[in-house]
Amino acid sequence: MKKELIEALVKVQRDLPVVKKGSEGSTGNRTYRYADLPTVWGEVEKVISDNGFFVTSESTMDGVKTMALHEHGILESFIPYTKEGPKPQELGSEITYFRRYNICAIFNIIVDNLLEFFSTSSLNFFN
Repeated sequence: MKKELIEALVKVQRDLPVVKKGSEGSTGNRTYRYADLPTVWGEVEKVISDNGFFVTSESTMDGVKTMALHEHGILESFIPYTKEGPKPQELGSEITYFRRYNICAIFNIIVDNLLEFFSTSSLNFFN
């Protein structure tokens, strides 16, 4: 990884806020709080863009890939879909969820007490 890209990442990491969980969800009998994609992006976009990064995501046949492009390199995170043939609404929720976690993985964004989800994603750095 180029020195300039590392320096830009250091600046981003230094200035990123801790994102607060503001949404509620439930699964079965369990209720939980989380930071949704608009909340995460709203909190971090200015810091990321002010340091020269452009973030984009794409949904492929296999999963969701998010890239942070910078003049000195690209950071990329990919999370595969969890199951075959989900209903469209389930797929849309999964895509949004994975976009949020990819952004958090690339920039090491802290969301309150975020569980270590990143062990299931593959994070690749290349020039």
